Amino acid sequence: MRLSLCYFYKKKLIRKANIGLIVLIVLENLFLFYFYKARVLPNTWNALGLYISSLMFGILLIAKYYNKEITIVPNPNKTAVSKFAFIPFFILSLLYLGYKSQNVFKTIPIDPMWSDVIPAVKIVVKRFLAGSNPYLPMTALGYTTPVGYLPMHWLPFVVAELIHIDYRWTSFATFQLAIFVITYRVNKYSGYINAIVMILLALFANMLMLQYAPGIAGMSVEIMIAGYYMLMITALNKKSTFFIAFFITCCLLSRYSIMFWLPLWAFVLLISGEGKSFLRIIVTVTILVTGIYIIPFLSRDWSVFYKTNVAYSNMSWEWQHLCDTGLPCHLYNGIGFAHLFYQKYGAGNYMKGFYLLKNTFFIVNISIPIVFGIWYWFKRHKIDYRIFLMASFKIYISFFLALILVPYEYLMITGNFVSIAIFAEQARYKIKNNIQ
Repeated sequence: MRLSLCYFYKKKLIRKANIGLIVLIVLENLFLFYFYKARVLPNTWNALGLYISSLMFGILLIAKYYNKEITIVPNPNKTAVSKFAFIPFFILSLLYLGYKSQNVFKTIPIDPMWSDVIPAVKIVVKRFLAGSNPYLPMTALGYTTPVGYLPMHWLPFVVAELIHIDYRWTSFATFQLAIFVITYRVNKYSGYINAIVMILLALFANMLMLQYAPGIAGMSVEIMIAGYYMLMITALNKKSTFFIAFFITCCLLSRYSIMFWLPLWAFVLLISGEGKSFLRIIVTVTILVTGIYIIPFLSRDWSVFYKTNVAYSNMSWEWQHLCDTGLPCHLYNGIGFAHLFYQKYGAGNYMKGFYLLKNTFFIVNISIPIVFGIWYWFKRHKIDYRIFLMASFKIYISFFLALILVPYEYLMITGNFVSIAIFAEQARYKIKNNIQ
């Protein structure tokens, strides 16, 4: 009787934790796409809500699995029907989102007057196919510094250029591939009900994005990069060293968001008895980065990486890009804390706020992995390293995006969609017992 009560209590806590994680995913997307735009919340409160909901997701994940022994067991009740029951729902979601995305693409043309992201990618791709240096300055778009896009930001669009389709379908396809992979894995280990929940969460987030922030899909390639990060989360839970190395490389060679967290990932693997896997991954990542970026592109001009990073770290001009309100557009958009640093010093001394935020950004994002590394050293026997890596990345990315120098809306979606991938992966783990 006592054992049955303990089992019931444990299952109830797990169920509550899962509901809590789902609620936090929903809140993250409402804060990013809806509450501020619908004037439900003012700027600062909305930014705070997005940050807290994102941070709490990682904290709740640790709380759920702390001091727990876990295992992965394929769903034992899998029938021929349940194996594929999620696929009709995925196809319906795919068709609906494809239809909505097509409407967005028709409404928002690829035009440098609206956004130069995709026009810049097109220039780089065409240079590459013509055999010229893709990283020369794009003077046609008014840039005098070398191109800042790393290869995995633009190489996938070579196929779109060759077969003459809208580049934005490449981003869409990459993102939907990530959704399919995480849904398939959930279905395999947790059953089709959980897989359908995953589809609904992804559908909900996409519907909000296409309705209230269509420019993300229409003027950027960020959903492709979000797809990389989602697949990287999946890779952390696989034994294939190549799969892990490939998607770490995709993340490294698209956005720098993962950079400060990688030393923590390395430390955790090394002290968790995964030293051989770590070495294989590092060797593979080195080969991939060398083959994809260093030899074909960086070796042509070794100063390109430094010049582009200097240009990106000096984005104070966006702090002077004012809207009709007389305030910087991309600082007062309901996300990130950059506006607090701006208003502390005012328009007259905005550069003081810019440099204070810049220093804060680096200090915090270097400190978070160090603090987590120390915590894990003492608690490594209390939590599975894979759960810890997912939770620590989610908490790290919450700080990274909250303190980013210019909180562009499209950059924030990676944090939101990573939550969906983490929820999917953690759902595969079964809690067996408390660790004695």
